[in-house]
Amino acid sequence: MRATRAKPAPSSNEPAPGLSIVAYRGLGFLERIIVMSSRPKAARRRVLRAEIKRESDAVEFWTEERCFITETANDDGDEAVSIARARVLPGVTTGWHRLDGVTERYIIVSGQGRVEIGAMSPATVGPGDVVRIPVDMPQRITNSGSGDLVFFAVCSPPFHKDCYIRME
Repeated sequence: MRATRAKPAPSSNEPAPGLSIVAYRGLGFLERIIVMSSRPKAARRRVLRAEIKRESDAVEFWTEERCFITETANDDGDEAVSIARARVLPGVTTGWHRLDGVTERYIIVSGQGRVEIGAMSPATVGPGDVVRIPVDMPQRITNSGSGDLVFFAVCSPPFHKDCYIRME
């Protein structure tokens, strides 16, 4: 297989329509790596504001899902994800639900639980475990321990009340 030399990029700093610059390399003949994109550059741009979101500034509230939620970061400071702290009391199982168009990840902080995701077999989870839940996947979690089950729920795109679909 013979290597070919990349064609030089246009002289302006802007790539051709439908392309975006994803890396810059100062190697002379290969100055830019340009990738095809089906979405306009502006549509891919996400806003992330440099700041510290303190859990102490948020209010914990009870939800119809049968757990307590503290929305630590669910605002325009980060358009890519929302982060909430969930707390499930001992012996409680959250309601079967799915998130319409939203992926979710649980990061278990403390306690023991039994998570159910779609048709997967129930699985035991504990501190440090990460649970990945695809878009629109039915889910629930049971606190199987003697203390509170606490985890962070990271949603992308950010959670909004209209994406929550109750399945019970």
